Amino acid sequence: MASPALDGSIGRRPGDALATVHPAVHDVRMGLTIGDLFRRNSASAPSSVAASLGDVELTYREIDLAANRMVRALREVGIAVGDRVMWWGETTLDAVPLFAALAKLGAVFAPLNARYGPDEAVDVAQLARSKLLVADPPHIEAAMAVAQRVGALPVALLDDAG
Repeated sequence: MASPALDGSIGRRPGDALATVHPAVHDVRMGLTIGDLFRRNSASAPSSVAASLGDVELTYREIDLAANRMVRALREVGIAVGDRVMWWGETTLDAVPLFAALAKLGAVFAPLNARYGPDEAVDVAQLARSKLLVADPPHIEAAMAVAQRVGALPVALLDDAG
């Protein structure tokens, strides 16, 4: 029996016009990804503001260059297409290049609520089956404890240097 989430039949009755989705639809790849957007805008409008938080701004070029450095580091630790990488940190622009790097790799950015305690973080980490947990400095000690409890979960520190 096909999963309702995959065959498009959630909330539909047989015979409805949209009762099923042809399986080939799931194989369609988009021509433009988020990673592509950062690359293209970095080339066409490098000094344009791509993200801001309060008085802090990041241009497309700054994000793209930092993301490229992160792509190399993520590849070195084995992150590839489809891998989930959890981010545990405060609301900051420091996470934007990480998001862009994961998009470029085709990996999944899985944010973890910064207000979670270690017990809640363990539950989410186990459910998400992440390949890497990236944390900001305020969360790094708790991230190490979570990784130890989850087992086989590497931890990386993301500081303001990227």
